Amino acid sequence: MESFGSNNNSHCYGSGGAFRDTFFDYTANYGEKKKSSVLLPIDQISEIVHSKFSNIAVNVFSNENFLAQSYFQITSNLTKEINSTMPSALVMYEDSSTRASLYNDLLCSYKEDNQVMTLQLSHPVNSAEKSNTVPDSIIYTVKDLVITFHPFGIYLINTTGNGLSGISWALSEFETKLINLSRTPSNSDQQMTLTENGFTFIGSVGLYTSCGYGKDNYNGVIFGGSGKAIMMKVDTNFYEANQTTGQGKYYFFMAINNESLYGYSYSGWSFIPSFPYYAPWFVHYGPGNFQIKDDWHTSKWPGQELFSWGPMNSGSNTHITFGLSSATPITYSAPGGLAISWADESDPAKGIFDSLQEVSGMAGTEYSVEPSSIGMLNPTKSGGILPMFLTESFYGSVRAMTLPYSWWVSSSASASNISIALYTNFLDTPNTP
Repeated sequence: MESFGSNNNSHCYGSGGAFRDTFFDYTANYGEKKKSSVLLPIDQISEIVHSKFSNIAVNVFSNENFLAQSYFQITSNLTKEINSTMPSALVMYEDSSTRASLYNDLLCSYKEDNQVMTLQLSHPVNSAEKSNTVPDSIIYTVKDLVITFHPFGIYLINTTGNGLSGISWALSEFETKLINLSRTPSNSDQQMTLTENGFTFIGSVGLYTSCGYGKDNYNGVIFGGSGKAIMMKVDTNFYEANQTTGQGKYYFFMAINNESLYGYSYSGWSFIPSFPYYAPWFVHYGPGNFQIKDDWHTSKWPGQELFSWGPMNSGSNTHITFGLSSATPITYSAPGGLAISWADESDPAKGIFDSLQEVSGMAGTEYSVEPSSIGMLNPTKSGGILPMFLTESFYGSVRAMTLPYSWWVSSSASASNISIALYTNFLDTPNTP
């Protein structure tokens, strides 16, 4: 599986070996990479998002309008975003060479205001100093980035096209959180709430990638045309709880993952050399395999432990229900009453939660799974101090039988090695055990 974070890329794969990634189109004839999409002007993006999301204060940044502002202007505006109670969002549009500066300015604005950004995409410089962190490279290399405030969230967008669909998705997810966070939860409530039986919401990480499909070669038959094959969306909500004992303060971080897959119908032409002639072909990509992996890094820091996860073991059912500690049970199912198969490949000794799930989905319908886990900071062991480091990886695939030829083809998307640092809602720096 290719890496989204460490290799600065997110890939989509086809059964014939050629791929198209979300940063570039892969040209079948020469194998060279070129920029994939025609970007919309920033003023047009701003106009669209402001008209569609009028209840959110949205600021759209690109290279041009970032460079037009001074450091003081930017940090002053960011400090206002942090301290305001109004919902707002920063949209960092296109591959921005100035994004590193803007994200660093955001971190500085929190620090200067004596606050902490409870969720950061970062990793430690070395394992001996957990407090010395650097931002993950994905912040700078992802195509579009959306950061929301009140509630806080970071959304990573890699998609073919102009990026507007991914930006709209991120802001729509933000709107949903605004509604859910304002509600009083009931015992049967499956939606995200401000507190989850003692856990407090601290932020979310979202991923959005859609992959096109180009020319491919399968069994000597050359398929061609263009179209989308798969869309993968991930939204992980993070909660925190803590408990003080005679041995120190224990911290619990809950990651409620939601991964969705959508398969497209696709048509094109094929060239059969043995005849030779051209013929139409049709593919309906149905979602099939999901994988969610949370690495709480017990191997590196024994004080970071995998505390709870689900679903455990393996099986198949039309409804999957499991509990995480004292939190509200998580329940999900597939449209149409389809069975979901799951296999738990977790390794608690290493702090790894690894869930594989499968459904025989249909094109044109979105399917979602919610394998989730809790990590604990144990103050009696090495590394059991803030922040909590987590690395998340996601994988999804769709497959279809070509018509009129009975050949299976597939396409997949992955987002791997996303480094996340989790803090509490308050400044807390316990002593190293």
